Amino acid sequence: MTGPAQSAFRPVQSLWTCLSGTLPLLLKLPVCVLVTILLLIVTWIIRPFDRRGAWLRSFTVFWAKTILWICHVRVKTVGLAILDPSEQYVFVSNHASWIDIPILLACLPHHVTFVAKRELFRMPLVGACLRRTGQVPVDRANQQGFVDGLKKAVEALTQNRRSLLLFPAGTRAPSGVGKFKDGAAYLAIRAKLPVVPVGLAGTARAMPRGSVRIQGGTVEVIVGNPIRTADLTVTARGNLTKQLQERVLTLVAVSQHRLRGRQLPQ
Repeated sequence: MTGPAQSAFRPVQSLWTCLSGTLPLLLKLPVCVLVTILLLIVTWIIRPFDRRGAWLRSFTVFWAKTILWICHVRVKTVGLAILDPSEQYVFVSNHASWIDIPILLACLPHHVTFVAKRELFRMPLVGACLRRTGQVPVDRANQQGFVDGLKKAVEALTQNRRSLLLFPAGTRAPSGVGKFKDGAAYLAIRAKLPVVPVGLAGTARAMPRGSVRIQGGTVEVIVGNPIRTADLTVTARGNLTKQLQERVLTLVAVSQHRLRGRQLPQ
């Protein structure tokens, strides 16, 4: 097809390309919402009888894996054998997409609580799920509110024997790893828990920020060696934050090259 006929066909072709990427979303989003509502109902029912949180964790992992299946996201993991399933950790990860949270909840062999910005707790359905599953809100716009949120996170670690997940950059950075803030290092030092750098690669492509299209595909979670904090004081949080950012940057670079089928130069 050439000439005027080809020019006339281009708008139709462009419309079909757009719809072919959007139509799966029309099926995926309602199912994801339905699964999330079911999780919320289950947490309301079982929470009074689930003092140790074992059932809650099982249902949360099931929810996360179901979301990944619906969105056609396949996850490769590297380095999980480094972790001791019986030990508490503070996990620190880069953040590029909404899909990061179910990926980490599905993959990490720990009952994880994560710190989220307060605005998410005000969203319909999302906020209800966050509160019912014991996540911790922080107010990033208010210094005192931010500190109070970190203190609550430390209390949750102490009382519930859970691990904690944080995105130290505070927002999604699809182009790479955003600049880390020192809240995660502060928490790990205060709680005297080892902090674990985690790199995520491929999630920005699987579910791009600002897009209504869920692409799916293969992503990788790579876990680095835990950093001990028992002998550190809060004055060392700046150096620890820098060390964490460097390690996460390295992990992400390794994962991105592996996903592209290339090896880093020796």
